[in-house]
This record gives sequence, structure tokens and C-alpha cells, in this order.
Amino acid sequence: MESLFFNIQNNHYRVTQIDKYNVGNIERVDIQNGLLFFKVNIKNGVWRLNIKDIDRFIMIAVVNQGSLVVNNKILNSGFSATFAVSYYEFSIELKKSKKSDIFILFVADFFLKRYLEDKADNPIDYLYNLLREKESFCLIQKNSLDALSSYIIKQVVEVKNSYCMQRLRGESLILELLIHHLSFLNIPKNSLSRDDLKIVKKANAILQKEFRKPPTIKELAKRCATNDTKLKRVFKEFHNLTINQYIQNLKLEYANILLQDSSLSVKEVVFKVGYKHQGYFSKIFFDKYGITPSALSREINF
Repeated sequence: MESLFFNIQNNHYRVTQIDKYNVGNIERVDIQNGLLFFKVNIKNGVWRLNIKDIDRFIMIAVVNQGSLVVNNKILNSGFSATFAVSYYEFSIELKKSKKSDIFILFVADFFLKRYLEDKADNPIDYLYNLLREKESFCLIQKNSLDALSSYIIKQVVEVKNSYCMQRLRGESLILELLIHHLSFLNIPKNSLSRDDLKIVKKANAILQKEFRKPPTIKELAKRCATNDTKLKRVFKEFHNLTINQYIQNLKLEYANILLQDSSLSVKEVVFKVGYKHQGYFSKIFFDKYGITPSALSREINF
């Protein structure tokens, strides 16, 4: 087996045309050692990638259009998924569809190692330690495709058109994409008891369903068979967020997904997630994502 990532002595930004169609193309882009992606944009075509690798890596697959099969797991249009792979042989297969628009990122463990913080609740530490385990292939998380991911990926792909600093631009954008995707990661909290975890799980399920019009904390505690003081304590310990901060995050994350839909105005998105004032919503959206909802919608739906 050979390494998926290119050798140290050839450590530079490189674009390779994998296969060319009359109606689209497939590119492999090596940003630097330990960091690469495939961009697939074809019509009525199929593609298969067999991974026979000696490496450990994180893989993020984003399906804007089409359908992708990763090790017998189907990923349809409008979804992204993060996988952890350690010395494991598997395949990625693009199903034939009218149009396929796919982005697949590979990040080696030795690249992640640069950003370790020796903290159990740090996503990079968690993933790195997961990769150090025995041979495995696991789906870490699956999410709906959101507008910010589409926006960053668009910038990542366009780096090849830059005249200089391609490697630096590419790495900085990939880090931005990683930070965004890993912010959704739920890291197991060993400090909480089984009963406490049960309370948090119940609260999560209720809030994820009712975040547009959430119950009060007292009502939520009652529905979780506990008191509000304990609920607030275990919830903060698990999420490192207050309940109100968690609700706000749920609203912003859902808004970020809705902004993918070009038929919806920002005003309609604001209403759908449970806010009344577009100005306030734009401010907190910018505080979280670094771009206003109007600008984000405009960039991806031009």
C-alpha cells in the first residue's frame, strides 16, 4: 500500500486532472503534505476511488449535488459527513446522476498533530487520539449542508486561480472549514454520570425539536425529570454553553442551512428560525460566522 499524501520532497501546491468529461471534470488538489481534496463536477458520469492507504486521516465528504457511497454508507445531496480512518481499505463511489457536485477533503493525522492542545475537550485532540487507535473506519458525524460550508469550499476551490501564496491560502481556508465542521462535534464527557448524561440527552432532544419556540428552563427541567439548578449545571458542563446560548446556536445553525435555499429571503429565514428583528439576527450571525447572512446568501446563490 502507498501513502495517499504526497512525499515530503514534493511538498507544494499541485492540481492534477484525474479524469475529464465533455460535461465536467474531476480534480485532485494537493495543498501540501498531509492536506488534499478532490473536486468532482460532472454530469451523467460515474467515478470510483479505492483507498488502499498506510495513513491515518480525517475525511470530510460534502455532497452539494448527486449521491456518494463511502464504504457502503450513502451520502445524498445536501449532506456532509466526517470520517476517521486508520489503516483501513475502503472505496468511494459516485453514483450516476444528472449532475454531481462533490468535495472530499483528506487531512492526515500528522497535519492535525500541529494543532494539538493536550485538552480532552479539544476536537483536534479528540480526533487525533481516535486515529491512534487500531485499524478502523468510523463515521464521526453527519450534517445537513450549510451555507457557510458551501462558501468556504467555493473559496478553497478558487485558490488554484491565485497567482501566488496558493499553499498558504489553501491551508488557511481548510483550517477555517475544519473549525466550522468540528464545532458540531459532540465529544463524550466522562466526568458526567449516566443519569446526568440522560438528562442532557433528553434536554438536547427537546431543544433540537422546539428551538424556534423553546420551553422555559423550569418547564424544560420538569420535562427532563429534574430541577432547573441541576439541569443548568449538567448542561453547561456537557456543552460548555448555557441553555440559552445553546438555543441561540441551534437557531443560527438552522439559519445557516436555510440560507442554502436561494428561494428564501434573509427576512424569511429570520422568521423561520424564531427571530423578529433582522438587524439583531444579522449581528449575532456575524458574531458567530464572521459574515452577514445577506452577504453569505449573495455569495453562494449568485
